[in-house]
Amino acid sequence: MLNVQTVRFAAYDRDGPLCVLKILKEYIKRTDELHTGPGNVDGKLLISYVKPHRSISKDTVAQWLKTMLAKCGIDTKRYTAGSVRPASASMAQTL
Repeated sequence: MLNVQTVRFAAYDRDGPLCVLKILKEYIKRTDELHTGPGNVDGKLLISYVKPHRSISKDTVAQWLKTMLAKCGIDTKRYTAGSVRPASASMAQTL
C-alpha cells in the first residue's frame, strides 16, 4: 500500500517565476498530451523528458536532487536526496 498524501499549493502572486502553482500548471499544460495520449504514463505527474516519456522512478528523482544539491555546493557525501530539507537549511544558514 502506498503512503499518499494530499499536497496543497497556494499562489504566490508577488513573483510569478517563484510561484509553485503557476509553474506546476504550466508543466501540466505542456505535458498534457504525453499524459493523455497513446502510451500514457498512468496518471503520474513526473515523466521523463527523454522519449518514450515514461513515468520516472523514485531513483531518478533522487538522482536529480543529488545533482542539484551538488550544483548548489552542498556536500552530497554528507547530505543525500533524502535530506534535502536539512541540507538546504544548513546551507542557507551559512550564507
